[in-house]
Amino acid sequence: MIHPLNFSGEKICSKLDRIKAQLTAAAIDAVVVSALDQIAWLFNLRGSDIDCNPCFFSFALIELNLSIVHLFVGRRQGQGEGEGEGEEGFELSDEVKEHLRSDGEGWTIEVSEPFGR
Repeated sequence: MIHPLNFSGEKICSKLDRIKAQLTAAAIDAVVVSALDQIAWLFNLRGSDIDCNPCFFSFALIELNLSIVHLFVGRRQGQGEGEGEGEEGFELSDEVKEHLRSDGEGWTIEVSEPFGR
């Protein structure tokens, strides 16, 4: 689920630009983000993978020098092969894909799902 801008207060691209500025100053080229709450915050997304928690199974690799983010999204608990997925496999909604594309302007956000196959 997309966390609206009026609640999040900042677009994805702005957050990524701030991260890039801080890490570039420290001569860091890439960073892995694995804390689920940080992923939800960074991409202005909320999930339901974990009961009573707005996070979703994921991690991200941010390549600062290329302005590319690799977002790896996991499978919901209890969702095994063939459960809750179409012929093409687990898929993000078109609305979420458009959100990542438009809100991440200036950055390439590549989504791979699910990890751990």
